[in-house]
Amino acid sequence: MRAAVLSSYKEPLEFTEVEDPEPPPTGAVVRVTAVGVCHSDLHLRRGELQDLVPMDLPTILGHEITGRIEALGAAASGPAVGTDVLVYPPVSCGGCRTCLRGSAHMCATASWLGVGRPGGCADLVAVPRADRQLIPLDGLSPLEAAPLADAALTSYRAVRKVAPRLRPDGALVIIGLGGLAQYAVQLARLCTPAVIVVCVRRVAQRAGRARALGADTVIDLDDADAAAKLRAACPGGAADAVLDVVGVCSTMEFAAAALAPGGQLVVVGSMLGQIPFGWACAPFEASFTTSFWGSLSELHDVLALAHRGLLRADLVTYPLDRIEQAHTDLADGRIPGRAVLLPHGQP
Repeated sequence: MRAAVLSSYKEPLEFTEVEDPEPPPTGAVVRVTAVGVCHSDLHLRRGELQDLVPMDLPTILGHEITGRIEALGAAASGPAVGTDVLVYPPVSCGGCRTCLRGSAHMCATASWLGVGRPGGCADLVAVPRADRQLIPLDGLSPLEAAPLADAALTSYRAVRKVAPRLRPDGALVIIGLGGLAQYAVQLARLCTPAVIVVCVRRVAQRAGRARALGADTVIDLDDADAAAKLRAACPGGAADAVLDVVGVCSTMEFAAAALAPGGQLVVVGSMLGQIPFGWACAPFEASFTTSFWGSLSELHDVLALAHRGLLRADLVTYPLDRIEQAHTDLADGRIPGRAVLLPHGQP
């Protein structure tokens, strides 16, 4: 099969022929229809996440995967051969306390398809557990469904973290409007009654889109008066919660300064920024946390919303052999939403 292989960090991917995978005993081989491109793919190929996510090279990236089941293992249960599916990427032990509590994506032994295990930037991908990693699309577009496995799922988990503290007289600030943040705005509008303030650069290009997705106010992060405008937009003058879907030092500093006492900052973006935390660094009883991916149960929630037509995204498609161009465009900020690779052409 054809695959885009990561053989060395910081080097071009090798688009080449590799052996077809065999179906794992309890799993399946899926013929890839679409695979989303994520900023974490850029971090992985640069070697910036080696301490967090050790990977044996060569490997294949791509963790937002839809496809059709081509073969099942001898002991597999789940959807039948020929079923169009969305792939849930985490591969976990299934029996530890974390897994049994429904957070298999954070299992101490977890790896993830496309992140430590060969992923979907290929014609075929081997999925270890057909019963808990393959979800029938049931008519959803494979192209539109692929980003649900990370971009929408990660955003949904983050919104759920802050939803209990958001009331109609409160404010949620969302920093960014890329592939994840577009879902975050929509999900916040669906899940909370609060005022939604989106803070973004290149505001002239993005303000209309942010409002169409559900934002009440859009603020330019490059505006010298951005902080004052944010205070004016938030009932009470500060944010009850901030989702930083960028995650660089400057956006995290801006987010922390925007919080009300008792507010919560959730860093969703994986740009590896850091800020101080302590008594002198935050409003009283503010909390800082991160949000990582999401559970299988949460992914089913996301799919239910998608089936109702409540989630949409700006998608840019590329053939698989143009993966380097897709990565370059993402790194240069030329992707308005989510890039999706198509190994076999339009689905």
